[in-house]
Amino acid sequence: TLAFAERAVAITRERAPNYAAVRTEPFTVSGQETILHVFDASPGAAPIRYYQFVTTNSDIAYGFTATIHPSVGEGTQEELLGILRSVKF
Repeated sequence: TLAFAERAVAITRERAPNYAAVRTEPFTVSGQETILHVFDASPGAAPIRYYQFVTTNSDIAYGFTATIHPSVGEGTQEELLGILRSVKF
């Protein structure tokens, strides 16, 4: 799963319009290690902050993406992370 997650991060870096890395960090979802990739990209006029991770379960790949405005406060960001961590298989 980590190799799969690393490849997903690399593809995003190559293809997201106006990509700007915020951070990547280890992330555990439903007991599996993956990578949380946080970045800004601007497909339109204003940048959007993306929280993204991929994982596998029973040989099926899953990708999850949440978006918020980059200026949103830390409390909202933590709430968003809690929602992403709640994914269960």
